[in-house]
Amino acid sequence: MNGRLLAADSANGEITLWTVKPPKLIGRLASGVSKVTALRFVPNSNLLAAARDDATLELWDASALTRRASFTTRSNYMDRLAFASDSSLVAVGSTDGTIEVWHIQQEKRLASLTGHQGRIQDLCITRDNSSVLSAGSDGRVILWNLATRRGVVLGGRMNSYYCVAESTDGRRAAAGADDGTIRIWDLASKQEVAVLRGHTEHVRRLAFLPDGNSLVSVSRDAIRIWRAASLAEIDASEIGIQNRPPSAVPDHP
Repeated sequence: MNGRLLAADSANGEITLWTVKPPKLIGRLASGVSKVTALRFVPNSNLLAAARDDATLELWDASALTRRASFTTRSNYMDRLAFASDSSLVAVGSTDGTIEVWHIQQEKRLASLTGHQGRIQDLCITRDNSSVLSAGSDGRVILWNLATRRGVVLGGRMNSYYCVAESTDGRRAAAGADDGTIRIWDLASKQEVAVLRGHTEHVRRLAFLPDGNSLVSVSRDAIRIWRAASLAEIDASEIGIQNRPPSAVPDHP
C-alpha cells in the first residue's frame, strides 16, 4: 500500500489493485501463472515491484496498469524487497540467503551478495545508497558495502533476526531478534552500543521516527516506543548509549 492504492496477489499469480478511499477495484495485473512472493510500492510513487517464484522481478505502473520492466534474478524464491530512499535502487532478499541489488532506471544488476547461511528475513538500503543492511535466520546482521561487494557481520549473534532498520541520520542500525531483544550498532565503528529488553515475543518490525532518537518496535506482545538521549548529547558527553541501563523501560507499551 502506498497510501492511495492497495495491491494484493492471488493464487493464480494475478495482482489486483484497489483504491483505499473509497475501497474500489481499479485493475488487474496479469503476467503468467507464477506465484507472487513479495509486493511493495516504490516510496512516494505508483510504481509497484512484484517478485515471483520463477526468478523474475517485475516493475508495474499502477496508475497506467502497465508493466515497466522485468528483471531475471539468480534466485527462485525472493520474498523480501527494499528500496533506496531516493527510489533509485531495489534490493531483493531470498530464502537461500542471497541478496541482489538492481538499479531501477538502468534495469541493471549492481550487486549479488552472498554470506548468509539462512533466509533473508529483512533488509534495507542505507540512506546514502552505499550499503545494504540484512538480517538473517542464521542469527546474523550484515552490513554490505555495495562498492566492494563485501559484508561485515555486526556483533550480537542470535538464533534469528527478524527485522532491521537504519536511523534517519544514517548513524545507527537496529535489529530485532527472536528472543525479544533489540540490538543497536554504530555504523561508523560497527560496534554494538545498546541492547533493549522488554518484549517477550519475537520483534517483527522496527522503525526509527524522524527525530532520530526514537525507535518503534512491533511484536505480538506489544508495540513499544523507545527513546534515547539525542546523538548530540551522547557525543558531547562521550558516554554513549552503551552506558545507559540495557533494560531501559520504553515510554509506553
